[in-house]
Amino acid sequence: MRLRIEETTRAALLAHKTIRCLYRVPLTGLKTRREAPAIAWGQRLVDEFCEHLKKAMANSAPGGGSLAPVDGPDQTTDQSTDPTPGPEITSYLHIVYLASYRMALLLFDVFLPDIDDEVRRYMEDSTDIPVHFAFRQSSDGTLHLQRRKKLDEKAIGNYYNCLFLDRTSPPYIMDGLFPHSYMNGIRQERDDIHGDNPLQKGRPNRLPPSMQARNERRRAIERAAEQAEQGENARRGQEELQCDMRREVSGMTDEE
Repeated sequence: MRLRIEETTRAALLAHKTIRCLYRVPLTGLKTRREAPAIAWGQRLVDEFCEHLKKAMANSAPGGGSLAPVDGPDQTTDQSTDPTPGPEITSYLHIVYLASYRMALLLFDVFLPDIDDEVRRYMEDSTDIPVHFAFRQSSDGTLHLQRRKKLDEKAIGNYYNCLFLDRTSPPYIMDGLFPHSYMNGIRQERDDIHGDNPLQKGRPNRLPPSMQARNERRRAIERAAEQAEQGENARRGQEELQCDMRREVSGMTDEE
């Protein structure tokens, strides 16, 4: 596999010993949207990403020589033929976001081995951290890692949404198609929405009975509220009409 690291990202990782990554991945290998399997799947992909990053950083380390060709502002390594051992890179997974039927976003931190403990705790506890975007190029399969300032707002906003709803601890999970329900800040376990195949050729399966019943109750409440509002508006209109008629009658009496 080829990993292309933007020079800005590589410099930030070497300077701070850590960066926050937003990794866009296909839902390959994920057969359920249930919380525990999805989080375990996301952690496995993060671990694999750290292995690729470890080899790339070893090749580009100052004084250690570089097996990677330089192409413009990026550093590229072909890890399929790279025997160079690299420093152990650890990670901290914050969010697994199941964005659609075919794509997920993983928000996580990576740490070099000489990271200061205080800095690591700060990263793990913070939300307002710039992100470096990781994605695979569909044309040749190259994995890219680069700074994307325009994604900061989205990543930070999703994190704040998680903290508002979920009072537990990371890793969190979000589902852009079938949002979770929470009770007193605790995410509620739910039935498997998609059975054995989360893709289903882009079509969702029928919702489980519990979610169908909840949706029916919500629609009934919305209909009742709408009817009550219509009734209140009709009552107010009738009162205003009666007041206008009384004023007209009073005016006619005064003229006489």
